[in-house]
Amino acid sequence: MRTKIYPAPAAPSTKIDGGDLAGRLGLHRSRPGEWRGQCPACSYPAAAVLTERDGRALLWCSSCNDRAALGAVLRQAAEGVPPSPTKPRDVASDAERRAGRIRRARALWDGGEAIEPGTPAARYLERRRIEHIAASPALRWRSDTPHPAGGRRIALLAAVTGADGQFSGLQRVFLDRDGRKADCEPQKASLGVIAGGACRLQ
Repeated sequence: MRTKIYPAPAAPSTKIDGGDLAGRLGLHRSRPGEWRGQCPACSYPAAAVLTERDGRALLWCSSCNDRAALGAVLRQAAEGVPPSPTKPRDVASDAERRAGRIRRARALWDGGEAIEPGTPAARYLERRRIEHIAASPALRWRSDTPHPAGGRRIALLAAVTGADGQFSGLQRVFLDRDGRKADCEPQKASLGVIAGGACRLQ
C-alpha cells in the first residue's frame, strides 16, 4: 500500500504501510488502523496517535500538536531515517506543557454554546437516542472547533474533569451540519489532560 504522509506537502516515494511506519516510530497498535505511544516530536508519553485510512497516514499529538515537527518525523520514518534519540524529560517542562494544554482546552470550552434543539450537536444526540443528555452542563458545541489535521469544524464538546473535580480537558466529536460524524480523520480528538479524568454527565 502506498501511504500518503500528512502533513507533508507530498508523499515520499517509499512504499510503507501504517504498521511498518508505526514500528519505526515506536508506536503500538491500539485498534485496527490506529497506533499510539510517546510523541516522537515532543517526547510526551502516550500523546501521539497514528492512523491510516484509505492509504493515508496521519500523525498528531495531543500535547504539542506541532504539525511541522510531526510532518518531518513522518517523512524521515518513511525514508528509513532512525528517529533522533529521546531527550531526558524535564519535569518542570512537563508541568508547563500540562498547564498549557489545560488552558487551551479551557479557552475552547469557554467559547462553546449550549446545545439547543436544531443544532448539529442536538441532531447527533438524537441520532444516538441520547437527546436527554443535551442539557448536561458537561456538554457544549462549537461551529469553529480546531481539527488536528488543520482547519475548523463543527464539534460536540464534552468537558473532562480530574479526580479533584476540576476541569482538565475535553473530548471533541467532529460533526457535519446534519448531526452525523464528519467525514474527516480523526472524527474524535481530545485536548488538555484526559488521563485519569472523566466526563461527568449530570
